[in-house]
Amino acid sequence: MSRICKANGKPLPPIHVYVHIPFCAAKCAYCALYSQANPSAAQIDAGIAAIAAELQQHQPLQHLDTLYIGGGTPSLLGIQQWRRLLRALRHTTMPHPPAEWSVEANPASLNQPLLDLWAENGITRVSLGIQSLNDSVLQQCGRPHNAQQAITALKMVMQQNCFSCGADLIAGLPGESLASWHATLQTIAAIRPQHISVYGLAIEPGTGLERQYLCGKAVAVSDSNMLRRLSIARTTLRKAGYEHYEISNFALPGHACRHNLNCWQGGDYAGFGPGASGRNGLQRYTNLPDLNSYTQRLLDGQTPVRETEKLDPLTDMRERYAFRLRLLQGTDLPEKITACPDWEQTLQELLNEKIIIRVRKLWRLTAKGRNLADHAISRLLQCGRD
Repeated sequence: MSRICKANGKPLPPIHVYVHIPFCAAKCAYCALYSQANPSAAQIDAGIAAIAAELQQHQPLQHLDTLYIGGGTPSLLGIQQWRRLLRALRHTTMPHPPAEWSVEANPASLNQPLLDLWAENGITRVSLGIQSLNDSVLQQCGRPHNAQQAITALKMVMQQNCFSCGADLIAGLPGESLASWHATLQTIAAIRPQHISVYGLAIEPGTGLERQYLCGKAVAVSDSNMLRRLSIARTTLRKAGYEHYEISNFALPGHACRHNLNCWQGGDYAGFGPGASGRNGLQRYTNLPDLNSYTQRLLDGQTPVRETEKLDPLTDMRERYAFRLRLLQGTDLPEKITACPDWEQTLQELLNEKIIIRVRKLWRLTAKGRNLADHAISRLLQCGRD
């Protein structure tokens, strides 16, 4: 249950915080997120101090509902570096622990002392970036772990009953056969982590994987092949008892990711760290993805360089509701949105194409629409911008 805090007798909205740890042992071939590969201990120490300074600038954050520490690779930090980060979080954001506190981890850098420290400090979720259980596939995409390390790490998290454990997988990685993909899903589901995410591979500009495709070292799966892989995932995980609650996410009952649900439902959130984004009312921002600039400015007592945007109320409402379609339960749509001629026309087109369906007051993606979710949301977001 959420804690209810009040100001002047009125309930305050819950705060959701994302902290970006921009460090990785090496850059994975498919990853376009901002991170510094192979950082020195001094770089990590300075980065933590800078994040602590940014948190300090945003006090008070005293009714935290969810805290998500992602990256990058948060588990790359050593014990003492984690202690400093935890101290900064306690001093600036957490007079009380959040209802849900998630940390991302890599199987290659996860260890028992780190899990013990997280458990002692109230972390509730650990999300492991596994991606595949095929060693040759992992090697080609630059993952620093092998299949056995992934299985060992997953079981290690599961053994500590204080954690809800998540496993992230990617469909369509180069070299992964349908049989290998099915085996990965079956093995992970048999271990029974409480949460499993399945993302379809996207070839992002500027990544190592894009270079592999351009020079012929890798071959992209076809659209039909990708849809088959995602269908295999849905069937396998549903049979194993997982609820498919969002396009890319499956959970055992009671273990949906509360932090990400807030984002998909159009809620506000605060982001800290280089490259982190946030949203507050009509304002949204992204910190400059530059570790050196971020660290120098914050340690000099300045604010980070940010790209900011203020949305008009209708555009803001449209964006928040469009992304709710990713949730399989569907969403209502206020008349203020549906009455706009461009949205009304696009919704009707999506209905005619059997991409969405309306059940009473809720709009939902159909089975066909779940394979075309990004396409449908993009069309809705484009309304009014032409």
